[in-house]
Amino acid sequence: MKLLRRIFWIFIIILVSVFSFKSYNSIDGILGGAYGLFFSNETRYSSRYSDDKFKAITIGMKRQEVVDVLGEPLSVYQIDTNSIYLRFSETTKGPGREFRVRGVDIDHDTVKEKYAFFYVGD
Repeated sequence: MKLLRRIFWIFIIILVSVFSFKSYNSIDGILGGAYGLFFSNETRYSSRYSDDKFKAITIGMKRQEVVDVLGEPLSVYQIDTNSIYLRFSETTKGPGREFRVRGVDIDHDTVKEKYAFFYVGD
């Protein structure tokens, strides 16, 4: 009985360790990795998107450099006269569905911030 209990706990520790490593290295972070296990992933990305390319986007890059790396954004939102939000992902199943958000804030033609998270719909 003690051997079975010990094997069980070793299995649990290994499972949690593997999950934690995978989630920690996820572009969506630990919580996004957990959501990805329990929710469907209904995400469509821009033509040249990859996680590695998104990680290469840095604060201070020009808008055209971002588009050269990731392809044309799937949607563009005008924030104010000098600021826009470029989104490089969208849900494939309509509003209120789970998907991985990938976005970049551009201010005066320069990357101000980038976003990567798992959106859990209504």
